[in-house]
Amino acid sequence: MKHVSEWSYEEMLDRALSMLPQKISRGERFKLPIPNTSIIGNRTIVYNFKEICDVLNRDIKHVLRFLLRELGTAGDVEDSRLILQGRFSSSTIFNILNRYAKLFVICPVCGAPDTYITREKRVFILVCTACGARTSVSARGF
Repeated sequence: MKHVSEWSYEEMLDRALSMLPQKISRGERFKLPIPNTSIIGNRTIVYNFKEICDVLNRDIKHVLRFLLRELGTAGDVEDSRLILQGRFSSSTIFNILNRYAKLFVICPVCGAPDTYITREKRVFILVCTACGARTSVSARGF
């Protein structure tokens, strides 16, 4: 077998191309779970709220505060579920969580969900670990 330094550029390129998968799929890495809800009386329970926060990679308190403000209601987290005062459909909650993801999770530069939020002085910054972009985000929800 040849030593790497003896290979021509074309041989190295052919070898690299042969190692690539034949079928390249464009799958989404970030898929927000649909809220598993039920309405009991005048309360809405989201059973998979902790799972949703884990997928968003954000603190439960931050997601809760944003959701409560957008819905204009009160609520609390017990164990891994969210209990909201009022009757809300699963699609309404899902749409608000999608808006949250666009504002506080998805990088506006590259579209990657690999972000975290940091505070610099009085400004909150969305930092993308995929492309390195730093974008200020609204303090709404903090």
